Amino acid sequence: MLLLLNTKVKLLFADASAEAKATVITKLENTVTAALNAVYGPGHKFIIQLEERRNQYEADFYIEDQNTLIQLKKPFVGKGGGKVTIAAMALQLAIIEYAGITGPVLLDEITKFVDLEAVNNVAKLLKDYSTTNNRQVINVTHHEAVAEQADVTVSVKKNSKGVAEI
Repeated sequence: MLLLLNTKVKLLFADASAEAKATVITKLENTVTAALNAVYGPGHKFIIQLEERRNQYEADFYIEDQNTLIQLKKPFVGKGGGKVTIAAMALQLAIIEYAGITGPVLLDEITKFVDLEAVNNVAKLLKDYSTTNNRQVINVTHHEAVAEQADVTVSVKKNSKGVAEI
Protein backbone atom coordinates (compact mmCIF):
# COMPACT_ATOMS: atom_id res chain seq x y z
CA MET A 1 0.00 0.00 0.00
CA LEU A 2 2.82 2.42 0.87
CA LEU A 3 4.52 1.70 -2.45
CA LEU A 4 1.33 2.72 -4.28
CA LEU A 5 1.04 5.85 -2.14
CA ASN A 6 4.63 6.79 -2.93
CA THR A 7 3.81 6.49 -6.64
CA LYS A 8 0.75 8.73 -6.22
CA VAL A 9 2.76 11.32 -4.31
CA LYS A 10 5.45 11.25 -7.03
CA LEU A 11 2.81 12.07 -9.65
CA LEU A 12 1.56 15.04 -7.63
CA PHE A 13 5.08 16.47 -7.40
CA ALA A 14 6.31 15.66 -10.90
CA ASP A 15 5.79 19.09 -12.50
CA ALA A 16 5.20 21.30 -9.49
CA SER A 17 7.35 24.28 -8.55
CA ALA A 18 9.27 24.27 -5.26
CA GLU A 19 6.64 26.51 -3.66
CA ALA A 20 3.79 24.36 -4.92
CA LYS A 21 5.56 21.24 -3.65
CA ALA A 22 5.96 22.81 -0.22
CA THR A 23 2.27 23.76 -0.18
CA VAL A 24 1.17 20.24 -1.14
CA ILE A 25 3.51 18.66 1.42
CA THR A 26 2.19 20.93 4.17
CA LYS A 27 -1.42 20.20 3.27
CA LEU A 28 -0.85 16.43 3.20
CA GLU A 29 1.16 16.50 6.43
CA ASN A 30 -1.52 18.54 8.22
CA THR A 31 -4.34 16.28 7.03
CA VAL A 32 -2.61 13.08 8.10
CA THR A 33 -1.44 14.63 11.38
CA ALA A 34 -5.03 15.67 12.16
CA ALA A 35 -6.25 12.11 11.47
CA LEU A 36 -3.58 10.57 13.70
CA ASN A 37 -4.43 12.99 16.50
CA ALA A 38 -8.17 12.35 16.07
CA VAL A 39 -7.65 8.60 16.43
CA TYR A 40 -4.76 8.40 18.91
CA GLY A 41 -4.83 11.73 20.73
CA PRO A 42 -2.50 14.72 20.55
CA GLY A 43 1.24 14.42 20.16
CA HIS A 44 1.48 12.88 16.70
CA LYS A 45 2.97 14.44 13.62
CA PHE A 46 3.13 13.12 10.07
CA ILE A 47 6.23 14.14 8.12
CA ILE A 48 6.95 13.89 4.40
CA GLN A 49 10.53 14.26 3.21
CA LEU A 50 10.71 14.81 -0.52
CA GLU A 51 14.03 14.22 -2.27
CA GLU A 52 15.12 14.05 -5.84
CA ARG A 53 16.85 10.73 -6.49
CA ARG A 54 17.94 9.50 -9.89
CA ASN A 55 16.23 12.48 -11.58
CA GLN A 56 12.84 11.80 -10.00
CA TYR A 57 11.13 12.78 -6.78
CA GLU A 58 10.70 10.22 -4.03
CA ALA A 59 8.87 10.72 -0.77
CA ASP A 60 9.76 9.21 2.58
CA PHE A 61 7.04 9.14 5.22
CA TYR A 62 7.45 9.35 9.00
CA ILE A 63 5.25 9.46 12.08
CA GLU A 64 6.61 11.33 15.07
CA ASP A 65 5.05 10.02 18.24
CA GLN A 66 6.23 11.47 21.55
CA ASN A 67 9.80 11.98 20.33
CA THR A 68 9.92 8.60 18.55
CA LEU A 69 10.31 8.78 14.78
CA ILE A 70 8.81 5.85 12.86
CA GLN A 71 9.68 5.60 9.17
CA LEU A 72 6.90 4.12 7.09
CA LYS A 73 8.51 1.52 4.88
CA LYS A 74 7.17 -1.65 3.39
CA PRO A 75 7.31 -4.23 4.73
CA PHE A 76 6.71 -2.48 8.04
CA VAL A 77 8.06 -4.31 11.04
CA GLY A 78 7.91 -2.86 14.51
CA LYS A 79 5.99 -0.35 16.54
CA GLY A 80 2.96 1.53 15.33
CA GLY A 81 1.17 -0.83 12.93
CA GLY A 82 -2.23 0.76 13.61
CA LYS A 83 -0.78 4.24 13.29
CA VAL A 84 0.80 3.26 9.99
CA THR A 85 -2.59 2.01 8.77
CA ILE A 86 -4.34 5.24 9.80
CA ALA A 87 -1.57 7.39 8.29
CA ALA A 88 -1.78 5.48 5.00
CA MET A 89 -5.58 5.77 4.93
CA ALA A 90 -5.52 9.49 5.75
CA LEU A 91 -2.85 10.10 3.10
CA GLN A 92 -4.98 8.30 0.51
CA LEU A 93 -8.04 10.34 1.48
CA ALA A 94 -6.03 13.58 1.33
CA ILE A 95 -4.70 12.70 -2.14
CA ILE A 96 -8.22 11.84 -3.32
CA GLU A 97 -9.53 15.22 -2.15
CA TYR A 98 -6.50 17.21 -3.35
CA ALA A 99 -6.63 15.61 -6.80
CA GLY A 100 -10.39 16.16 -7.09
CA ILE A 101 -11.19 12.47 -7.56
CA THR A 102 -14.92 11.86 -7.28
CA GLY A 103 -17.03 8.87 -6.36
CA PRO A 104 -17.30 6.63 -3.33
CA VAL A 105 -14.32 5.60 -1.23
CA LEU A 106 -13.93 1.86 -0.66
CA LEU A 107 -12.11 0.69 2.46
CA ASP A 108 -11.39 -2.89 3.46
CA GLU A 109 -10.70 -3.73 7.11
CA ILE A 110 -9.17 -0.33 7.82
CA THR A 111 -9.28 -1.07 11.58
CA LYS A 112 -7.53 -4.44 11.27
CA PHE A 113 -4.33 -3.33 13.02
CA VAL A 114 -5.85 -0.55 15.11
CA ASP A 115 -5.96 -0.95 18.89
CA LEU A 116 -9.46 -1.70 20.19
CA GLU A 117 -9.55 1.52 22.22
CA ALA A 118 -8.94 3.55 19.03
CA VAL A 119 -11.51 1.78 16.80
CA ASN A 120 -14.36 4.12 17.84
CA ASN A 121 -12.18 7.10 16.93
CA VAL A 122 -11.55 5.64 13.47
CA ALA A 123 -15.29 5.20 12.98
CA LYS A 124 -15.89 8.84 13.98
CA LEU A 125 -13.05 10.01 11.72
CA LEU A 126 -14.58 8.20 8.73
CA LYS A 127 -18.05 9.55 9.53
CA ASP A 128 -16.67 13.10 9.78
CA TYR A 129 -14.75 12.65 6.52
CA SER A 130 -17.89 11.43 4.77
CA THR A 131 -19.96 14.34 6.08
CA THR A 132 -17.35 17.05 5.53
CA ASN A 133 -16.53 15.95 1.98
CA ASN A 134 -20.05 14.87 1.02
CA ARG A 135 -18.62 11.53 0.00
CA GLN A 136 -19.94 8.02 0.36
CA VAL A 137 -17.58 5.73 2.30
CA ILE A 138 -18.05 1.98 1.85
CA ASN A 139 -16.17 0.15 4.57
CA VAL A 140 -15.83 -3.61 5.02
CA THR A 141 -15.33 -4.33 8.72
CA HIS A 142 -15.70 -6.88 11.48
CA HIS A 143 -15.88 -4.17 14.16
CA GLU A 144 -19.40 -3.38 15.33
CA ALA A 145 -18.27 0.05 16.56
CA VAL A 146 -17.30 1.00 13.02
CA ALA A 147 -20.51 -0.43 11.54
CA GLU A 148 -22.63 1.43 14.12
CA GLN A 149 -21.34 4.78 12.78
CA ALA A 150 -22.59 3.95 9.29
CA ASP A 151 -25.78 5.34 7.79
CA VAL A 152 -26.48 1.94 6.21
CA THR A 153 -25.10 -1.45 7.16
CA VAL A 154 -25.23 -4.77 5.37
CA SER A 155 -24.44 -7.83 7.44
CA VAL A 156 -23.09 -10.94 5.74
CA LYS A 157 -23.03 -14.21 7.68
CA LYS A 158 -22.47 -17.85 6.82
CA ASN A 159 -25.47 -20.13 7.14
CA SER A 160 -25.29 -23.71 8.46
CA LYS A 161 -24.17 -24.89 5.00
CA GLY A 162 -21.28 -22.42 4.92
CA VAL A 163 -22.94 -20.19 2.32
CA ALA A 164 -22.89 -16.40 2.79
CA GLU A 165 -26.26 -14.77 3.41
CA ILE A 166 -27.12 -11.09 3.52
